Amino acid sequence: MKGKFVSFTLIAVLVLALPGLVFGAGRAAEVEKAPPEQVLVAALDNGPGGNMGDTSRPYSVGAGHTLMATIYTPLTIFDEYQEEIIPHAAKSWDHNDDFTVWTFTLHDELTWSDGKPVTAYDMKFTAEFTTDPGYAAQNYENRNNAFQGLVGFRDKVDGKIDQLDSVRVVDEMTIEFTLAEPNPRYFANHYRSYILPEHAIDFKPSENMTTNWYHDPERQVGSGAFTVSGIREDEYLELSKNPYYFYEEPKLDKIIVRWFGGDITAATIALAGGDIDFSYVEYGSIATLGAGFNVYEGLMGVPRFLHLNYHALPEFWKDHRVRQAIHYAIDRQTITETVYEGTHQVIPSAVISQPAWEGHNWYEYDPEKALALLAEAGVSPSDIELNVMRHQTDSMTVGAMDAITVYLGEIGIKFNHFPVDVITWRSRFTASGSKAEEWEAGYRGASGLPFAADPGFLFSNEGGQGGDFMGLDLDDDFGDLVEQWRAAPTPEDFRQAVHEFSLKQNELVPHIYFVVGQGFGVANERVKDFHWYPGTGGGPFLHHPERWYIED
Repeated sequence: MKGKFVSFTLIAVLVLALPGLVFGAGRAAEVEKAPPEQVLVAALDNGPGGNMGDTSRPYSVGAGHTLMATIYTPLTIFDEYQEEIIPHAAKSWDHNDDFTVWTFTLHDELTWSDGKPVTAYDMKFTAEFTTDPGYAAQNYENRNNAFQGLVGFRDKVDGKIDQLDSVRVVDEMTIEFTLAEPNPRYFANHYRSYILPEHAIDFKPSENMTTNWYHDPERQVGSGAFTVSGIREDEYLELSKNPYYFYEEPKLDKIIVRWFGGDITAATIALAGGDIDFSYVEYGSIATLGAGFNVYEGLMGVPRFLHLNYHALPEFWKDHRVRQAIHYAIDRQTITETVYEGTHQVIPSAVISQPAWEGHNWYEYDPEKALALLAEAGVSPSDIELNVMRHQTDSMTVGAMDAITVYLGEIGIKFNHFPVDVITWRSRFTASGSKAEEWEAGYRGASGLPFAADPGFLFSNEGGQGGDFMGLDLDDDFGDLVEQWRAAPTPEDFRQAVHEFSLKQNELVPHIYFVVGQGFGVANERVKDFHWYPGTGGGPFLHHPERWYIED
């Protein structure tokens, strides 16, 4: 009884001394009723949208765009299911009669996370910054895709001119690009054109890969739905909502991006245990998760193939009959049905488009045909040994590579595959060249969506990973087709150009084409209004992170 009296007396004293606590503005009651903080924990470094590490340096990575487009806003973007490219930071675009001058108008409401408006001057700054001769990047694919067609691009990158006069600010919300050659689909070149904040960038272009600006809560500024608010190296990146986001204020307070280093198994275990709310998941693991989860799936726009390095391979590999023989020797259909459990499908070229595949050779399993082609080329199967590096460690990829080893071994061809770490992988697949003898082949993916990827990247001698890179003269076979693709003035002309281009790939198979697969993301069912799609490199696609919320 004495204890209760003391407690009551203490409360009475507090009430009399601090009446505002109870009777003032009712703040204590408000605190009690305040909803819990809305926090989503996700493994965004895994799967098609992941980058297995540093995923927040625009223009520098070929993947990781699910996260990238959450922090920054590209000029254009894929729609929700990666079927077409639509406006995003730009609310509209226009062009002159010959498709050499393109004008983009920005959304008036577009605002940086520090409250300052995004303007055309920021887009101009972005173009100048990323084309600076000293600009450093993990790879240059996105920068090149957006700006390499501009008048003066090469001279600017080479340091021969100081600025790109072909990028002109018309007014605060309007930017104009002048191209050296007509491009009827130039709007598609900007689906990864993330606008950078001129007023906040405090580092040099040469410091792009070493600065911590992109992860520093005190310095980083973005225009996406969320902005960087914390980081613990190799563990997580914390994002807080951008209250100025131009669609609407996000419902989540924070997103915690947990890093698993690409370890999908570890992420799946964390998902099952309730430690995270979302991850990319291998198909075979979905059933083990049980109830309480929602599955998000779709066909990935990434063809999987063996990228051959002709610099390091015997000369006979340049005979397309040898490459055709490899296709006939592998039962790709059986691999899709058994190893991939029906979640992948065979592809006849690197173009991911069902209409474009009409009339193609599917290279159905025929080991006798394979041996006949090798004989025509004057090559003995025992002379062929192919060593393939891969960075994928998931069970399906390893199983598929093991199956290829068996199929090729049945006709006397040696096939070896081995894992390399991501840093090694990236050091070999760069836009700067092949490093000749360092590797023979790599199992990889690259964007195969015809309305998003410029074919010159893989199929011209000057492409970032094309002829000069891979050591095979591609211009004689693909040069005119690349130009037809680029210059097609109407959608019908474009479809025809893509079809002819795909047919030539299918005939000459400069790469060993394999499969395209379904991707699977799984989220805890308490996550509402959530959208995810296994887009190429994570898209970016319109995933509306401002709508996501947690329901407990």
